[in-house]
Amino acid sequence: MKQKIEIDFYYFTVLTKACIPPCPPGRYDFWYKVIDDYYEILEDQERARLYDYVTGISFFTTKNEDCALFAARYNPDNQYLVSSTFGVISETHPCFKWKNGYYVKSNKSLVPEYITKVEKIEPFNF
Repeated sequence: MKQKIEIDFYYFTVLTKACIPPCPPGRYDFWYKVIDDYYEILEDQERARLYDYVTGISFFTTKNEDCALFAARYNPDNQYLVSSTFGVISETHPCFKWKNGYYVKSNKSLVPEYITKVEKIEPFNF
């Protein structure tokens, strides 16, 4: 049985900084876990703090597509509730806007033809 490792937010930000692309493959995998998995675990205030910290680092650049994706995912002013309907199934998902689409994860977007409503989520103020 594997033991879970806990890490406080400060060390999480330091680890995230160490993985800013371009980086070696192992760090690159962590970078995408920050975008796809850890985003869901963090609270709104932590997401905003991580966004401010990482995007403020001198070598972070949105000219790098992996960095631009992080910025799109974590930007508090780029969050939406998107409703979609496919047949009799209607769902609403928290999404971020990326490349003219609404994404749930870095590699998962909603099909534009099924989107019925888009509501902007107002940024969290802390």
